Amino acid sequence: MEKIPQFQSVPQEKRPSNAHNSLDDGFNLIPFSQTNIISPSYAGPVIKWVRKLIVFVSVIFVVVLLLNFALSYVVNYQKRWQDRLVSEMSVYDDVGIQAKDIDEKIIAYKNFLGSRKIILDKFKYVLEKKGDHIEIKNLDIDHYGFTMNFSVKDAVSFTKFIAACIEGGMISDVTIQSATMNTEKSVFDVSIHGGFK
Repeated sequence: MEKIPQFQSVPQEKRPSNAHNSLDDGFNLIPFSQTNIISPSYAGPVIKWVRKLIVFVSVIFVVVLLLNFALSYVVNYQKRWQDRLVSEMSVYDDVGIQAKDIDEKIIAYKNFLGSRKIILDKFKYVLEKKGDHIEIKNLDIDHYGFTMNFSVKDAVSFTKFIAACIEGGMISDVTIQSATMNTEKSVFDVSIHGGFK
């Protein structure tokens, strides 16, 4: 037969006894060394402070969480509103391209009118200087110069025309390209080129 170890009771210091304790004497569930807890005097206030800190941090987290939900809702609302506006504006994409084309045409037309006025002034200048004795057969004119074919009855009228063109200040040079005498009509057929300043 095996020998069963028996428990011996450990002497305990005086403790308040529980009259209604149903445990046998000598049965010690919590030893004496664990019943007396020694803590420093500042532990109580520190624990209270730590508890308050935990509660404060928890409240901060709850507030931040609610703020996050609110801001998330606002941002999602703004995004949906922006998407709706973008879809409405996409209707006007072609309008912008058409407006750009119209703007380019207006600019080209303004440039054309400006250049037309300059050419018109030069054209008037050449016609004013020709006098009554010159009969123009052909006149080509651009921004840089002109080419004119004309007939004149005498060389003096032709010379006066060239001198008047140069003296006016708008023409820088005149080059005689050809001059022939038409004996049938008794006129000079002349072709000249002039450059504008």
